[in-house]
Amino acid sequence: MNKPFLKYFPRFFFSSLWALGIFFLFVFDFSGSTKDLPLIPFADKIVHALLFFVQTGILLWELNRRSFSSTNISVGRLFVWSVSLPFLYGVFIEFIQNYLPYRGAELMDLLFDLMGSLAAFACLIMIMIWHENRH
Repeated sequence: MNKPFLKYFPRFFFSSLWALGIFFLFVFDFSGSTKDLPLIPFADKIVHALLFFVQTGILLWELNRRSFSSTNISVGRLFVWSVSLPFLYGVFIEFIQNYLPYRGAELMDLLFDLMGSLAAFACLIMIMIWHENRH
């Protein structure tokens, strides 16, 4: 049996695990357990941005062969894979939430998912520039 998928699985283990955690957070109903928390304006949007910031950061790290110091693949290709995959994943989650009675799909959620991914990519570029200037 040819196992090309299994050959790459360890490389994307952490981003896959994080994506699974995002899925459970965004699909299951936690409204009963959060009713005693203080209300923070736009807290759910901040959570979206932070979760997708981390998702993109982990994915960038794994795509770049677990290094933030240099790129093994082009910056354009890193951008396409590390920003578009989490964004499409966010679209998938919002699609599922649209059909759940206790959840709802929101365009603003997708916007904050994208903002988190873009911020992580911008941080990678700054880290790479800093690292290049340091040497």
